[in-house]
Amino acid sequence: MITYSNIVTKFEEFVANHFFLKTFSHGSPSDVDLDKFEVYPLLHLVYTGGGYDSNVKTYNLEVYILDSPPRDEDKTDFQKQVISASEQAAEDILADIENGGTIFQFGYDYDLQSAQILPLEDERSNVLAGTLLSLSIGVAYTYDSCNAPLTGVDPEGTDPQPFRSRGLLRVKTLDNVTDVLSVATLNVSNGSLTDDGSGVVTLLTGSSSSGQTTIWKGNTDAANVVSFGPGLTSLNFGTIALGNFSIDSSSDIRAGFAIGTNTTGSGLIALPVSSGSQVVVELKYEITLDSNGVAIVGTSTTGGLFPSSLPFTTWTTAGTNVETATSSTLNVSAFQTSNTLAFNVTATISGSIRIYYTKITIIHA
Repeated sequence: MITYSNIVTKFEEFVANHFFLKTFSHGSPSDVDLDKFEVYPLLHLVYTGGGYDSNVKTYNLEVYILDSPPRDEDKTDFQKQVISASEQAAEDILADIENGGTIFQFGYDYDLQSAQILPLEDERSNVLAGTLLSLSIGVAYTYDSCNAPLTGVDPEGTDPQPFRSRGLLRVKTLDNVTDVLSVATLNVSNGSLTDDGSGVVTLLTGSSSSGQTTIWKGNTDAANVVSFGPGLTSLNFGTIALGNFSIDSSSDIRAGFAIGTNTTGSGLIALPVSSGSQVVVELKYEITLDSNGVAIVGTSTTGGLFPSSLPFTTWTTAGTNVETATSSTLNVSAFQTSNTLAFNVTATISGSIRIYYTKITIIHA
């Protein structure tokens, strides 16, 4: 386990590597004496006690970062500068502990539980000025990390062990509302945990279909040609010869989506997807105008699943044309119980039209 001696060593190492701090000491506050120290600024470490809770040992520490004014006439301005500089040094300590950086390495996994800082200054002459950093550091503790000096116990003499090497970890929510230190066992739903090896796991939370892309493409039978005249004519899907699903990185359809035609074959009916999903519709069709005039394909939808319009071309010249029209992305805003998609052609002349395929792409929320 990590002892107070280990923590003292780390603070001493921190001072030795810090550009501002020059001297390190530890003990009681009364040990901070001008007659005892010759080189400043200094860091004096005081251990005020600890606690044990949920496999964590807490060390409560007081860190005095102090400097001595070189002469009395500069004392007031000097104290202001020292307090500012010593507070920055204290924040360097907090950053290194919290981030597991240069001195307080991740291997030891110190946990910064709380910290407060106070300025230290005195108007009397020949006194120290600086800051007092009060902090609590948590380390993993399982009551059996050290080998007991008892008859029958074979001591291994191991070095201080990090959280990870003992299978302990910290589990918390992103907003820090729930924060549990040194978790020994984590129970999760069946099928949500994957062992990635080397002590690494992946825990699937939320919907298993979130971010999944489902693509449905229905190819309409080549014999299904719809003739139209002046006015509005509904298109017919007829027989969908090769309706199929394509799902990214999966062989199974996990997201809730189903689609088919209505009883007359004039429209598609689909079950809804989760609110926040994105939907794109693509239609490829062939249209023939018997003479010059005007003909344009339109979209008809109900529910909130399908885009209500596609960028169709307005046809005005006799002949046969093929177009693939793709809608803009529709963000599904609400759960809908009825969703239909149908197409029609509005014309001033006669002609014929057939649907090659309808493609629906859904990125699930």
